[in-house]
Amino acid sequence: GLLANSYGDIGPSNSATAAQRAAYCAALIAVSAQADGSLTLVADGDKPAVDLPAVVRYGGLLASGGGGGESYTLPAATASTLGGVKVGTGLSVEADGT
Repeated sequence: GLLANSYGDIGPSNSATAAQRAAYCAALIAVSAQADGSLTLVADGDKPAVDLPAVVRYGGLLASGGGGGESYTLPAATASTLGGVKVGTGLSVEADGT
C-alpha cells in the first residue's frame, strides 16, 4: 500500500465526464500531506460542485536526495508501467498536459 515515503498522486478516473474533468482542472487539486495509507488533498482553485471520480497512483519509494529534499526517479512508461515519456518529434504536448 501507500507509504509515507512512496510516490503518491491522484487524478481523474477514465470514467470521468467532460464536466467532471473540467471541475477537477478548475479545482487545482494537489496533495498537501501524505502518511502511511493516506493522502490529504487540497483544492487551491474552485470548489467542485460535482462528484469527482478519481484514481490514486502510488509506488516507488522516495529516496533522500543530496540537496536536502526528496527525489524520485520516474520509470520509463511501458504497456504495463505508468511512467515518463520523453516528448520528441511527432508528439506534441499542450500546456494542460494533453
